[in-house]
Amino acid sequence: MKSKLFLALFLLLPLIAICQEINYGLSSGLTMSRFSGEDDKLVNSLSNELNDYEDISGFSFRNVSRIGFSMGFFIDYQIKNSLSIQPEIQYIQKGAKFVGSGWVTAKIGNLYYLVFVYEDIIIQSNYIEITVLAKYSLDIDNLKTFLFIGPNISYLVSSKTKIIVEINDESNSESDNYKGFKRIDAGIVFGGGIALSKTSRIETRYHLGLIPLFKDENGYKIQNSGFTFNLTYIIK
Repeated sequence: MKSKLFLALFLLLPLIAICQEINYGLSSGLTMSRFSGEDDKLVNSLSNELNDYEDISGFSFRNVSRIGFSMGFFIDYQIKNSLSIQPEIQYIQKGAKFVGSGWVTAKIGNLYYLVFVYEDIIIQSNYIEITVLAKYSLDIDNLKTFLFIGPNISYLVSSKTKIIVEINDESNSESDNYKGFKRIDAGIVFGGGIALSKTSRIETRYHLGLIPLFKDENGYKIQNSGFTFNLTYIIK
């Protein structure tokens, strides 16, 4: 990971000689991540596995966004008045959340009852991510806006699964580390934003994963995806 970081920084050194201005900044934001690709097959598999149990019926899951956060540091190299290159490194939370519900047959005394059960499966993945964005700035009715796009590469720091089961307003949860993901992820980022002042701006970006996450090549082809809503502050 260190060698890849140094290589990325080395390739960016020629920009320093031609750039008109260099700005440094910090960013923090809210992430809404989920799985894409063959996520429908994964959801159906989770539902079918539970429904195979004798006492469980009508159970189904759906894929929703998992809420997390990101924070990072960036350098903005201004090449022209409207064009800049922005390499950045950040800590970002990704993953997915599957919300399910169904019926469980419970025996109380000599009688059997159908009990409605909720179950959430939360996959929490934490990455160190390097991104290089090409950013184009433009003024619209005196509003300073910008668009950007660029590739990224991520290193998985940790991942775990959390299962929350709720029955009759009572809940129980269990967490465990998950080791089924590849360490390296890669994708593309694109989005845009608005400058609030000379030192602050807000932006929305979409992360699109391009390589499968799971180590098992015979498993489902699942990629990371999701939105990030950032607030950035320019130090210089």
